[in-house]
Amino acid sequence: MAEELRALKDRLATGQAAYQQLRAERDDLAEMLIEADRRHHLMATVIGHWDDLATRLHHAVTGHPSSPHDAAILTFWAKARDRLHQHAATPPSTGNPTATTSTARTVAR
Repeated sequence: MAEELRALKDRLATGQAAYQQLRAERDDLAEMLIEADRRHHLMATVIGHWDDLATRLHHAVTGHPSSPHDAAILTFWAKARDRLHQHAATPPSTGNPTATTSTARTVAR
């Protein structure tokens, strides 16, 4: 009986140690997820502002930029905008379907 009790206590201690390790890993992953979400929202804001500024540039030069630098900016903007719209129109293959499309649509405006 004493041996059986000792074996059960050992199993309990092993299980508790494994649980604490998993809990610590889960806490680390939760912190990483929060940071990734914060960065995602920050980048979505930056992209939205960049899109607004590029749209203003496009309207200001009526589609005919006067400098090669402006032309490069508008070319990159047009390609990026097209990719965002294509991504927003493509249904996700796995994962959370609303997270992928709603983010792309928010950024693509």
